[in-house]
Amino acid sequence: RNMLNSVDAYATGASNWTIYNNIFFGTIDGRNISNTIIIQNNIFVNASAGISGFNQPSVVIDHNLFINGNAFRDLRYAVITNNIITSSLGTQVMNGSVTQNTFNNNLSVSTNISINVPTNSFLTLNTGAGNQVGVDPLFTTVTDFNNYNNTFNYRLQAGSPGKNAGTDATDLGIYGGTYPFPSGGAPGSGFDTSAPPPIPQITGMNIQNASVVPGTQLKVNVQATVNN
Repeated sequence: RNMLNSVDAYATGASNWTIYNNIFFGTIDGRNISNTIIIQNNIFVNASAGISGFNQPSVVIDHNLFINGNAFRDLRYAVITNNIITSSLGTQVMNGSVTQNTFNNNLSVSTNISINVPTNSFLTLNTGAGNQVGVDPLFTTVTDFNNYNNTFNYRLQAGSPGKNAGTDATDLGIYGGTYPFPSGGAPGSGFDTSAPPPIPQITGMNIQNASVVPGTQLKVNVQATVNN
């Protein structure tokens, strides 16, 4: 639940990390780190944000949302599953040094996947199956695939091609998988991916005895969501 520019996993000596439920404006850089790193249910918000430099099969990139493409750079041997990459401008999803990875059940709005031929496939110089290319994920309320907005609702509509389409039979993107992205506001509040407030949010209230006489108790049942 952090908002970050970049993370240099190599410089910090990252080992056996799980990175989830964050918003990144920059890159997670592994620079050939050899430890287990799991990157799940994060939002990468622009074309300069993504994941680069890892070269181990112990690196798992799962159920993230990459806005405006350019998601993967200089990656090898990683397991990359259940992500959604959006770009209506055609920004490339990966550079030419993303090779020997396993891509399963990812969805890209753009058909411009890689500089390598064919350009419209996750599997050029990689392996995997079940990927969708040139497909609208049908988010609930998103009007701009190229820019992040915390008022957008990145949940999938009932008819979305990403609905229950993950390798784990959950939704593709940040609301499926092990760590569904926490909501920053009550449903319909308009701030779905904003930071959750540090106090419980009231989600329901029922006055059990609306008519009382002086000196007696007004009975109210309250439901709330705790954010920590």
